[in-house]
Amino acid sequence: MSINQISLKKGGTLSVLTIDGVGAAKTFHLELANRINLFTGDNGLGKSFILDCAWYALSGHWSNLPASPREDVDEPKISFLIEEQTKNIHKGQAFYNWKQQEWVSLEERPTISSVLIYARVDGAFAVWDPARGDKPLIFTREEIWNGIQSKNGDKITFLSNGLIADWIHWQNSPEKEPFETFRRVLKRLSPPELENGDIGILEPGKPTRIARDSRWMPTIKHAYGEIPLVYASAGVQRIIALAYLIVWAWEEHKAQSKLIRQPPKQKMVILVDETK
Repeated sequence: MSINQISLKKGGTLSVLTIDGVGAAKTFHLELANRINLFTGDNGLGKSFILDCAWYALSGHWSNLPASPREDVDEPKISFLIEEQTKNIHKGQAFYNWKQQEWVSLEERPTISSVLIYARVDGAFAVWDPARGDKPLIFTREEIWNGIQSKNGDKITFLSNGLIADWIHWQNSPEKEPFETFRRVLKRLSPPELENGDIGILEPGKPTRIARDSRWMPTIKHAYGEIPLVYASAGVQRIIALAYLIVWAWEEHKAQSKLIRQPPKQKMVILVDETK
């Protein structure tokens, strides 16, 4: 499990997380490093729970079901410190309202100056963009590949084109930067060089067609050959999905920031929940 707080300048990151009356322990206090934080331990100790609470502290939304408080605690709360680029420190608290059965904050939350990505253990992803200013986008595994549409009556809004369509578009576009960024991110997330059966560096291949699908399909190259993306192993698909959403979230953030005439943020926080 990990929290990667990627920043060109210090700030906009979660520095302290304190959880009272929720989870296995009555009180849990965590002080985070500015760049990379790793959590290891046996199953059932609460690693995913920590990441869920960290996501909530940063975004103000739960990516799935809200954390359930302990019955033996009268005032469960989640407290956190967020260091901003301006070096201001935001102290936030959320309390559990037993009557409403939900978590509430007693003060207005500031807009966090970071793009947030959460790779959940169930294969879904959550993305929050401060330039959008609304609820996070939650991607199921299917939506990562094929996109998300929002329907309001007869009106359809495309919230995401999906990995397959964006990959082909980036690869064939005269503007090479998104695809080159994707290639570099994919390389950084790849397994080690071929050793003890590892597949080594992952590289985009040439698009191809597959049976019973009218779309051009991305292919992935590694030590064992070049195959259509949909036939890659579950582990490889997980790496590719994370690489894609990092680049997609950044490209979308730049586009949305331009529309609202605001400079894009220079920080990204990535939470990765991975078990073996």
